[in-house]
Amino acid sequence: MPRRRPTVLTAAAFGATVLTAALTCGVTAAGGSLASGPGAPGRAAPAVVADRTPATALASGTTTTKAAPLIDGGGKVVAASRTFAIWWGPTAGFPADERTAMEQILAGFGGSSYLAIANQYLRGATATSTFAGSLVDTSAPPSKSLSVADLAAEVTAAVSAGHVTPGPSDIYLVFTTNFVNGGSCAWHSSSTIGSALVQLAYLPNTSGVKACDAGTPFGGWSEGTRSVMDSSAHELMEAVTDAVPGTAWKDKNGAEIGDKCNATVGPVVLGTTTWYLQPEWSNSAQGCVLGA
Repeated sequence: MPRRRPTVLTAAAFGATVLTAALTCGVTAAGGSLASGPGAPGRAAPAVVADRTPATALASGTTTTKAAPLIDGGGKVVAASRTFAIWWGPTAGFPADERTAMEQILAGFGGSSYLAIANQYLRGATATSTFAGSLVDTSAPPSKSLSVADLAAEVTAAVSAGHVTPGPSDIYLVFTTNFVNGGSCAWHSSSTIGSALVQLAYLPNTSGVKACDAGTPFGGWSEGTRSVMDSSAHELMEAVTDAVPGTAWKDKNGAEIGDKCNATVGPVVLGTTTWYLQPEWSNSAQGCVLGA
């Protein structure tokens, strides 16, 4: 669902179509240069998850309540995720601190209390996450709103160039240098790449986009980076618990784990660093929480 801008609270306690797209890009990974590769067909589930409203800062341990529980539709969940960041656009077009922040966040998800919120939705499994690295495509992203097929083609090109074999537990977060007016702050979906149904998330550059502002300044991070890190947490948690959007965990109104809690942010420890991210819905706590 489209993300709205969060608010910062203070508190003392707490549809699939097969399309073919082709493109060529030069991709660079953290470890060195990689060959270019063409795009390929992708089968996508129709879901755009992105919503946000002005942010309020929520203290660690706080629970906020929004009534309806998430209901298991029986669809795909991702217990052991492997995440990749794909940087699409000229390097100078991103906030200077965005890649540093996002690589730290993605590396810190595994073993965190924040990710552990998802355990209750994994049908007996325990959530784990491994950050597999970044791929860079310095070609300009399209100036139009992206479709799932567009995003799948870019991911296909990047993994081909990076000699990555897609797996069913992969989550590809695609960061772009631009934001299309009228577009979402972020969204997630799924697509078949190679022989695997993988998870995709679109994270445009929301610097200066008031409707996507993540709220509370912290750690010296730029406004645009704070915005995209909050959106990334939202989409990653939804990719884990509702991998093919609308088929696994959602409430009676179609809201996913992040949708129900996107109007607040609070302190979350990932790795050894504290970030301000939105809480996530917990059926067991019957509210929005910052950790399990």
